[in-house]
Amino acid sequence: MINLNMPDFDAGYPAYCTLNELLHTHPEAFYENTKVAAIFGCFNAAIWNGGGMLISGSVGRDFVRDRVNFYNNVMHVPMRLTFTNPLITEHQCYDTYCNMIAEECHNGLNEILTSSPVLEDYLRKNYPNYKFCRSIIATKDEPYNTDPKYDLVVMRRRMNNNWEYLDTIPMEHRGKIEFLCCDPCPDDCPRIYTHYRDFARAQIELNPDGPNVQCSMHQIKGDFQAKYTRSLETYISRDLIEKEYLPRGFTQFKLSGRTNIGAIIFNIINYYVKPDYREDVTIQLYHAYMGG
Repeated sequence: MINLNMPDFDAGYPAYCTLNELLHTHPEAFYENTKVAAIFGCFNAAIWNGGGMLISGSVGRDFVRDRVNFYNNVMHVPMRLTFTNPLITEHQCYDTYCNMIAEECHNGLNEILTSSPVLEDYLRKNYPNYKFCRSIIATKDEPYNTDPKYDLVVMRRRMNNNWEYLDTIPMEHRGKIEFLCCDPCPDDCPRIYTHYRDFARAQIELNPDGPNVQCSMHQIKGDFQAKYTRSLETYISRDLIEKEYLPRGFTQFKLSGRTNIGAIIFNIINYYVKPDYREDVTIQLYHAYMGG
């Protein structure tokens, strides 16, 4: 089974509502050997968020409960909270808003991506019923981590298609390794980890205009970004998953696209929908996003 970890349970909510309907009414449009294993993201203005910036206004408890109910009880998919801000201090672990989110999602079904040891220790102590996944932000000095305390670990991107290395990984570890398939960041980006820290600082300060948060990839839009991403050595296509990763026992794949509805829909189509149905499903997903 190909397990897809899809982007942004908040911004992508209209698209996922329609996807859920189509999975029931037109299951023939989707690959039988594929499922949405989790949908990652966070809620706006949560300082624990990492990997990108979510700066706009906070949401209320009822809003969080509504999203949890849909993904867990209607769509039957875990939410994976991106609590990966590497700059969180012990004092910031007691942030009221972030703890409200953690409380409402703490039902034994959902997951947390972690990066900061300080925040991870706090979360494990206070919210033990989550599954914990190790973020790619924490893999600067190691390709992956085999610590059994993690239910899943994200592979360092530079190792994505390094078959010589991947073939050395013991089979019993391969089902817990997740690959980031379609991130538009350049393969040899010299700022990949410092950029994460700049995003983290801007998130804590709720300042989208903070220093060093802009990336040249933000200037590549639409089809041009998709074509650029597919040209990267670290890009993993649906076809490559079928031909190379599944036979090797790798089954976990993460798709980029947070806060970008176009990227969210593009990845649903290209990784989950059969070619003959892609045009129709694309129209329905965009129609849902535009409000019917």
